Amino acid sequence: MITLYTPGHHEVTDTLIMYGLIKVIKTAEPLAEIKIRNFGTSYKILCSDSVDLDKISNVLRLELKKIAKIMDKEREIGENLRILKKQKIKASQEIANTFSILHQKSPAALDPNPINSKRIIENISQLSGDIDDDFLEHYSYQSEVHFGSKRKCGIRKSQAKGGGLAILPIGGNLQASNLQLRYRLCKNCQTLSWIGMYNFAIRMIYQRKSTIGVLTFEDQANDVDILLLKNFAEIVDMGEYWGDVPLKAIPMLILSIGETPMAFSTLNWKFVGYVLGGEGKAAAIRSYESFKLNNLFRFFERAKIYSYNVARMVDSLRRTTDGIQALSMFSEAIIYKDIDLLYRAVRFMNDLLKSNRNVLDDGIIKAAFEVCG
Repeated sequence: MITLYTPGHHEVTDTLIMYGLIKVIKTAEPLAEIKIRNFGTSYKILCSDSVDLDKISNVLRLELKKIAKIMDKEREIGENLRILKKQKIKASQEIANTFSILHQKSPAALDPNPINSKRIIENISQLSGDIDDDFLEHYSYQSEVHFGSKRKCGIRKSQAKGGGLAILPIGGNLQASNLQLRYRLCKNCQTLSWIGMYNFAIRMIYQRKSTIGVLTFEDQANDVDILLLKNFAEIVDMGEYWGDVPLKAIPMLILSIGETPMAFSTLNWKFVGYVLGGEGKAAAIRSYESFKLNNLFRFFERAKIYSYNVARMVDSLRRTTDGIQALSMFSEAIIYKDIDLLYRAVRFMNDLLKSNRNVLDDGIIKAAFEVCG
């Protein structure tokens, strides 16, 4: 067995690194068996010896180039939309919704957004040319790069490139006496984090905000569990759900669609979400939340048995600002088993649905009260 460890930067960053490792290993060797154990802010990854280590570097380069192309394409479409808007030519609603962030007054206004900025795209393109052939060796406990005296990640002078708040929520400048410091990620960790972000994380972009959601587990999982997360990421990739969505409403949106996999309910899943906002030239974390998902999984398992209207209800409510707030309240009540909040959320949703009130049927309400009871 090959044993790998994430360096222990932060629960979000290490989860993204773990995602990235799973992606490149499974791409290089689809039949490889992988087990992952969570140690708080770090992960231990065991994979079979059948992995061809020589393929890993090529997979990494291809993945980074693909991510840079996706980002660049989004900016290009956004620029075209900006021109159409300036000429008062209306684009299709589907495209306008998908790239709502890109409806800015000028291309320069895009750059404050931490995900689609030109600077980030350039950084990712540069990373693809700096990949070591012995990449995986940096994630063994014998590695001096992450676990020894030659550690390349950590707090450095502020001139050091940190890696970006999107993949490192504890990034930014720190003041120590008269010295400005910054938490730096090495190129290997940046590479894996971006691959993890674009394959398994939930990304919602809205004007100058980027909302990022990461699902993690509290004990252990295998490669199949992680690969299933890609389904959730793909639900929001096309932008239909992009908007100013409260963090607690995000799991409600993604779990309402399709069948809730039984495999998820066997693990202790947790959602970590954060909102990045650009003010002027600086981006910053505007909100950060972490909560367990077990109760929401239990709710959806029961609700989809009792009712055919779960997806319709969520879809009806998500289309308005008040509806999104109602879903967030409903989700919070279930997450924390708050009966009083649940009563208020149900009344709020009933008032909003009005003529379409039948989509909030007895089966959905029954499932919610069973979980909260």
